[in-house]
Amino acid sequence: MDNLGTYLDTYTPAFRRVHSLLWYIAGSTAAFGFLALGTQHLVIGFSAVAIGGGTLSLLSLATEFRVVLQAETSQFVKFSIVITGAVVFLTAVAIALNIFQTGLSASIRLVILTLGLQALLLTVDVRPTGAAQQARIFLLLASHGAVFGGSLLLLPFGLQNQGAAILLYAVGFSFLILHAFWMRRLRPGVSPPMPETRRRAWESMVLIAIPAIVVSTLYFVTHTAEFDFDSSVSNGFVIVAGLAGTVLLASLSVPRQPPNILAVFAGPFLTIIQHVLTLILLVNILFVALFIALPSTFVWITGSFLSLLAAGVTANYFMVIWATITPPDRTSAPTSLTAKIPFTVVVTAMNEADVLRETLQDNLTELPNGEFLIVPAAASDDGTHTVLANIASEFPDRVRIEAGDAGSKAGDLNQIWSLIDTPFVLILDADERANRDSVAHGLQTMLSNPEAGIVQGRKVATHPSSTALSAFVTIERQHSTWIDHPFMDSAFHAGHFAGSSAILRRQVVPDVDGFLTTTLTEDIDLAIRTYLNTDWDIQYDPASVYHEYNPNSWTSLIRQRERWGRGWAQCAARYLPTILTSGRRLGWRRTIGLSWELFLSVSSPIYTIFPAIIAYWAISGDPPFSPWITLSLALIMIPERGISFLYALLRDPELSEDRTATEIVSALFYSYLWLPFGWVIQLHSLYLQLAGAVERWDVTQKGTQ
Repeated sequence: MDNLGTYLDTYTPAFRRVHSLLWYIAGSTAAFGFLALGTQHLVIGFSAVAIGGGTLSLLSLATEFRVVLQAETSQFVKFSIVITGAVVFLTAVAIALNIFQTGLSASIRLVILTLGLQALLLTVDVRPTGAAQQARIFLLLASHGAVFGGSLLLLPFGLQNQGAAILLYAVGFSFLILHAFWMRRLRPGVSPPMPETRRRAWESMVLIAIPAIVVSTLYFVTHTAEFDFDSSVSNGFVIVAGLAGTVLLASLSVPRQPPNILAVFAGPFLTIIQHVLTLILLVNILFVALFIALPSTFVWITGSFLSLLAAGVTANYFMVIWATITPPDRTSAPTSLTAKIPFTVVVTAMNEADVLRETLQDNLTELPNGEFLIVPAAASDDGTHTVLANIASEFPDRVRIEAGDAGSKAGDLNQIWSLIDTPFVLILDADERANRDSVAHGLQTMLSNPEAGIVQGRKVATHPSSTALSAFVTIERQHSTWIDHPFMDSAFHAGHFAGSSAILRRQVVPDVDGFLTTTLTEDIDLAIRTYLNTDWDIQYDPASVYHEYNPNSWTSLIRQRERWGRGWAQCAARYLPTILTSGRRLGWRRTIGLSWELFLSVSSPIYTIFPAIIAYWAISGDPPFSPWITLSLALIMIPERGISFLYALLRDPELSEDRTATEIVSALFYSYLWLPFGWVIQLHSLYLQLAGAVERWDVTQKGTQ
């Protein structure tokens, strides 16, 4: 087998050329077949579909065989799986075509064909390095579950609902093929689908085909009772769904070089749109299928959906009330604390020369008794190291520079933590400014509570409204840091570490075995492990104010929130089950608070099923609740966003400057714009997690004006 793999590797270019030629011919043949079926040329159509689709399936198997044979280590188990999958698939196709004259009904033969397709897709189902195991298991259960559910609805002893079955097949196989595409792209040594790669172009082809097939399936199910070749709806469905299905099947064995036209759809913003629309469509069609198959679930799921919305809205109303009746303690702390208590200021940086020139000088002046340990990433190439060398030469007794080469902020902090010899550590990002009053207040909060291991300060924008982007970011951060965080800390004892602008006891990090380098939000991960594994507490101190810069572009903001979204999702998958079962140790308030925050970080697929509810409402013609209940909920829920965000804008003591009517209207608009923006970013982040896309520690580029 090893010699055969070497032989195949030697003739790879020839195999690629043959594969590419066969792929285009087979895809074109299958597409022609569906066009022929849609125009009622049945014999030609079925023949072309069988030849083209069969060839594409064999190409997928051939691709898998070649990968197995070229493996450096023994792949006997994988080879056996591929052989078994191939046999099951070919047998299922033969039975579905009634070659063996079994006398089985058409519905049973269709179910057997679906089992064969599942077997074909399982031949690609390897777990490459970097694929998230929990996400993969969840996706496989959901997708195979949808397909099996569709089969149960077709069998004679099932619920006999053809429309719901077809919808479940469309969703299940879309997820399965998408998963197979991801897995084949994620093999060791193969780059994941990123916007700048050819593989991202191929992914765009898949993400165009999936909406086409699920939307056409929904239209077909809701406009015809049964399949009929004399129906224009059926014929149109055959053409659209058939062409899209051909594309999806072809995606399992794509050639090396994609058509140039696909590059048009591979840009970063179109990538996000495709990711989001794909998840929204598949999740919503899945719920529509469930409603059609089991109508009684419609009221229960709609009620649960509205209950979750009501819970979130109610929590936000309580946050505003809490901010009104429990204002932060703004009692001045003695600034002499910053001289009496030794502390180290740790500043991390990666390609941030511009902001460091402004912030580091100010921080050195404002905190004259702090020892500064600067940790620039070794890979910085924008002049950061030169800026720091100049500052170190100006303050030789106060500034130490230790370049980090771990490739992430978490890794760099782990490298230098043993060099810290003071009991307290103030962590700052390169764009953040501290002042001695805030640091003194944080130290006082720390000293007044011996169990406090981390005191998180409040981050406030340096230039809150210099641009439309700054105003957009500031309104959300303002609400988060002045209303949300204090409420979660005070009401639920669930304050969290935000990575910087925080004072830590030096011992906390060793007590949790350091920062975790395999997550994109090392701060949230450390906070949860602090609660679960130690007796240290985390306190939020809104009176300890630190100023930061906002992202300097929409691209920077999207990348920042994408990293946060993926990191929170990682923490939710890793820790939410443990937190839910640790109520006795954590206390019920902290358990509820932490669970709610982690749930919200992955909740967008649930909160975006509203189209499914409206679609089924239109199909059935029966609203789930009376109009007065719906109107009452709307009157309560819709104003909440504007009320809570505008309250933060107008009453925040750190940004209490007079606001013009134009600024207030803009802020109101931005507050509601954050809803779709947040959902889009979270859905995009979840897509990347499900796909096992590469995890990169990116520094958000900040604007200084």
